[in-house]
Amino acid sequence: MVPAIEGFPLECGSTDTEEAHSHIWNMIIKRLLVAGYLLPGTVEDLGRKSLSWVVKWPEDGFSSTLIFDNLQYAGRLRAINDIPPVEIHPGSDCTELTVVMTDDSKYVINPGDLDNIVYMTAGRYPMQETAAAKKCFDLVIEETLLNGDLYQAIKMTNDIVYEVNQWLANPNVGATKSPGRLTEVVATLEQTTLAVTYKLEGRRDSRYDAIQNMARDIRHLRAFIDHIEQRADAIDHSFFGQEKRGVKQSREHVKDQINLSEQSRTRIGQMQELSNEPIVKIMYPEGGRLSDNDTWNGYKAWCQAHDGYLNIEATGSIIRNVKWLTAELLELSLDREPSKVFVTPLQPVPEGYRDDEARVGDTAVLVGHYVAIGERSEDSYGPNPVFTMTNYLRFMSMEKEAQSRRGKNRAQESDRKLVWRFK
Repeated sequence: MVPAIEGFPLECGSTDTEEAHSHIWNMIIKRLLVAGYLLPGTVEDLGRKSLSWVVKWPEDGFSSTLIFDNLQYAGRLRAINDIPPVEIHPGSDCTELTVVMTDDSKYVINPGDLDNIVYMTAGRYPMQETAAAKKCFDLVIEETLLNGDLYQAIKMTNDIVYEVNQWLANPNVGATKSPGRLTEVVATLEQTTLAVTYKLEGRRDSRYDAIQNMARDIRHLRAFIDHIEQRADAIDHSFFGQEKRGVKQSREHVKDQINLSEQSRTRIGQMQELSNEPIVKIMYPEGGRLSDNDTWNGYKAWCQAHDGYLNIEATGSIIRNVKWLTAELLELSLDREPSKVFVTPLQPVPEGYRDDEARVGDTAVLVGHYVAIGERSEDSYGPNPVFTMTNYLRFMSMEKEAQSRRGKNRAQESDRKLVWRFK
């Protein structure tokens, strides 16, 4: 969650009121969405007149991180979605987790290390083989500064600027700013590189973006050095002769540092593309999850700034039948194509309240590991309806019903994604 909100000011006056708390919470959820995160909720959390899709801020606030148990990430690598929705503490029954690494090897790790490994935090993390020998190794995650040479070049350049400005009657050469701290983080296990990621000021960056950032900074610094040289050369050679020779030497040192930075950029570009996380799957202890279902229903989600509406491009359909198979399992029959979706509530539901979870006529939208439930807004008309988000259910599996071949080619494509709007 941190990369979604750090570095952004909260546009709010006094933060000491419940109204301000709710406003800030709504803002955080929207920023999480921009970063690729979606926070599902229950019937009790959703369904407001506006921002029906945002889990509401309770009167007493949140006292734990349990609200984020179902937080879902829709980026390219989604190992974060496999983090167990339990609070890990010394008295917890969950004392170890089995993980599958990017090279398909399996190891047992301490649950307390999982977050640091997934987020590629520098350190050494003990791991034990699941094979018969059960050997123990350290997963080593090392972080190195990529643009240190550039930092040094900028520092030297600013020293030159200070000296050149001493010579000028109108000293208008400004100092250049340092770029953000760009680092390369590498995860290695037994001399095998499992993952490489890049961080700009602590935030994850793709390899391509890292290369682009370095290229931009190098280009700007070279242009700045050329500008300094032009200003310095315009000064009468009979003055400051010795000082100018010293500045020229310093400029050459700066160029050397820039060349080193260019070499680092070239090295990154020639590296093989690897995963940016060392873990690809987490095997839960017995009872950690209701299902080991790996099905992912692709989607895109974004929020409209002017009205706060949530747009989801995904597969969806009207529900034509709801059947409770057990106290924890529902069968939803969809209208768009004869099919059944099996789902489970996010929390236990008393028998008298089951009808609130999903109803005939509701809209079911498949989003990742969840099914979003919505009802058409009363004031929504026309071919592009707006919905009110009422609930999320965890997706378990789908079963397609037998379909007649007659008219099959005239049937609507069931896997075609539509844009669903939730106010």
